[in-house]
Amino acid sequence: MSVRFGRRLPVVEVIWFDCLLFTGGWERHADVMRQRRQIRQRSVGYILADDRAGILLTGSLSQGGNVFGTLMIPRAQIKRVRRLERRA
Repeated sequence: MSVRFGRRLPVVEVIWFDCLLFTGGWERHADVMRQRRQIRQRSVGYILADDRAGILLTGSLSQGGNVFGTLMIPRAQIKRVRRLERRA
């Protein structure tokens, strides 16, 4: 997928919940349960895609049609999406 640099893409703030990864080694069940919590994230960027699967968000666009800092946020993890105003 190539993105035209001059095309006006929506800029949004997405509030979403991330996963929590433990060390990967053996841990006591009680310790894991005590550390369990929701990890709330706030991401801002250009929407490349928004469908049933989720939102494809990127932080930077280049004149050559490249993107940088792209993140796929699954729909089930999204709490809120707010469109941000673009100023000239």
